[in-house]
Amino acid sequence: MKVTNISYAKAHLSELVRQVKEGRSITLTERKRPVATLGPVENMEGSDGVWIEDLVRRGVLTSPQHVLDSKSFLRMPKATPKAGASALKALIDERAEGR
Repeated sequence: MKVTNISYAKAHLSELVRQVKEGRSITLTERKRPVATLGPVENMEGSDGVWIEDLVRRGVLTSPQHVLDSKSFLRMPKATPKAGASALKALIDERAEGR
C-alpha cells in the first residue's frame, strides 16, 4: 500500500486516482499520521444499491433518519441578509447558539 501526505495528494490527485483505478490502495497522512485510505470501489456498477447497503452495514454511511419532503423544504422562508450583514458574524453566532 502506498503512503502519501495530503499536500502531495492535493497536487497529484489525478495520478493517485489513476493508481486507484488500477487497483492500488493509498493511505493519506497528515503530520505523519494516517487519516484516510483511497481505494478502488468494487461492484458499484449494476448492483442496484447493494454497494450502498454494504457501506451502511460497515458503518461508512448512515441511513437517513427522515424522508426529505422537498416541496415543504422549498416552501421554507429564505433568509434575507440585512445591509452590511457579515457572513462571518452570522456563522459565529450560529455556532454559539449550538453550544
